[in-house]
Formats: sequence, structure tokens, C-alpha cells
Amino acid sequence: GDVEAIPEFRTADILVCTPARLLKLIKEEWVLLGRLCHVVVDEADEMLSSGFGADVAELISMTYSGNGVNKFDIPVQYIFAAATMREAQPLLEAFPGELEWISTTQFGRVHPQLEVRVDDVAGEDAKFNALIQALARRKRFKALIFANSPEEADELVTKLDESEITALAFHGKAKERGVVLDDFISGDLAVCVCTDLAARGIDFPKLHHVVQYGAAPSMEMHLHRCGRTARTGQEGPFFVSCVVDSKNESVDADVAQALGLKRRYDRASAAASSPEVV
Repeated sequence: GDVEAIPEFRTADILVCTPARLLKLIKEEWVLLGRLCHVVVDEADEMLSSGFGADVAELISMTYSGNGVNKFDIPVQYIFAAATMREAQPLLEAFPGELEWISTTQFGRVHPQLEVRVDDVAGEDAKFNALIQALARRKRFKALIFANSPEEADELVTKLDESEITALAFHGKAKERGVVLDDFISGDLAVCVCTDLAARGIDFPKLHHVVQYGAAPSMEMHLHRCGRTARTGQEGPFFVSCVVDSKNESVDADVAQALGLKRRYDRASAAASSPEVV
């Protein structure tokens, strides 16, 4: 409870929390800001979205206090970290002071050590068979499989079980998702079928194979899915297998470009429109 945590708040060097909870603790004076030196907003693109943006903006206003220094006149440093924030406008709207935008040449791209394979097939049977083949190719590694809905994840678990592959589902509707996650991280479970609930904020140690069963709904989510492997401090190899049926499922234009689907169909269209040479 809060009462037990108060002594820790007084001496803690780092406090990790959600925006709404921190706001409540500050307003009730469980947390005092006099010694504050750093404010870090991780996953800033998500935290400044409609679901969290107002709380984060209020926290910035309370901690910045108009001049950006604490009660000892020490400047407070603000860091907004995100792998997929395309532009600074959400930050500019939330933050009253000056900002320096820092990026890298790899921003918005998958890890350079990732080996990505795309299987574009036709029909649900062919798509599932391509999944089985992808798991067989990397059978010495455990696999995290992304599906695009809880229902699809559960269906895949059933079909994998029928193919004598033990798998469990991790998504918002799964009753035992905590146990599934623990077993997968520990290595007791070799195949976990998940939704994008697992695409952010979860570190999977020793994960070398990510499978996307169907294209991600956006380029941002594609990057987050791929980013579950090739984490800092891990040693390769790292693999991403993408199984798609681009003729029967909608694929975001940026994702199609990243997977090589757009280039392929652009070439096919150009060939079809060219006059036949006799």
C-alpha cells in the first residue's frame, strides 16, 4: 500500500510509474518534487496519444513549474524516448520549453542484424503451411507469433496443437496470460501466439525468432513487433518470418514497402501494362 511505500519514496533515486498514478500521488503529497532532476517519458509516441496525453501534459506542467528547475535551482532534464515517433509535433504541444530532436540513421528501420523472410502466399491453408515451415526452419529457437486479433490467436493455438506443436495464447482476453508469459520467457513454453499486446514494453530474453502471421496494421507496429528480438545486449542470430496473403488481406502501404510487397506488385503492374513484344 501507499503507507508502506512512503519511506522508499523519500529516499528513492528512481521512481517508475504510470502517469495517472503518479499524478494522484503528487496531488496527495505522497511524492514531493523538490529533488527532481530527470523526467523520462518512455514510449513517448504512445504516451502522448489520446489515452495518456492529458496526464503526461499535466505532469510536465507540474514538474516544469514555469522555469524548469527544482527547488535547489538545479535544471530538470526531460527525455522523451520513442522508436516510432515520426515528428515532434505532439511533444511541442505538450512541452512548454525548448526541445532538441535527436535521431539516428536507424530510426524507423528494423535492426540491421535481423534476417527477415517474407512468404506471400494465396489462401488460408497455404498461409498456415508457411507458418509451420517457418517454425520448422528455426526449430532450435522458441518463437513469438503475432496474430492480428485475439480470436485469430486462439484459432492458431488450436491449429498448431492439431499439428502437434504446443503453443499457448497471450492477449487481453486470455485468462492465464500471466502464466503464459512467464512460461515463455523462462523457456518452458517454446511457442507463444500473441496480439500486439506483447509488441511494446515487454522484454523477451533470448528470443531469436519473431513470426508475423499477417502483416502488422501499421509501420509503427511492424517495427515494434520486429523489435521484440535483437534487443540490446543480446547475441544473434535474429530472425523475423512474415507470412502474408496480400491478395486477400489489406496491407498498409508503408508495411507493404518494408516487406517488399509494393516493389513486387509495382513491377508486375509495369510488366502487365507494357506492350507485348512479338
